[in-house]
Amino acid sequence: MEEKTLVALKKSIEHWEKNAAPGDHPVSTKAKDCALCGLFFWEEDCAGCPVYQRTGREGCHGSPYWSVVDAKLELCADESKGRLRKKLREAAQKELDFLKSLLPEEDKD
Repeated sequence: MEEKTLVALKKSIEHWEKNAAPGDHPVSTKAKDCALCGLFFWEEDCAGCPVYQRTGREGCHGSPYWSVVDAKLELCADESKGRLRKKLREAAQKELDFLKSLLPEEDKD
């Protein structure tokens, strides 16, 4: 993996660690907040992105990302439901785990 890709992947992992953390903070699913999207999505239509390389699909399709988006939309419709906040954090954790799985072996914890 190229160094710039590894750096972006690690920044994306940090972003998703914040998203998955317990609490009542906002969860960002915006491409502008993703270092991988910043590197690959806007200029390359995902070509070279490790998510795209794993899934073979653009826009993070085939990854847990879209489950997070769905959970976030469900929560926005009714913010009083604690189970929906939990569902959102669980979905974010799956995306975090997925991104960590893309790290080269020598960079995994």
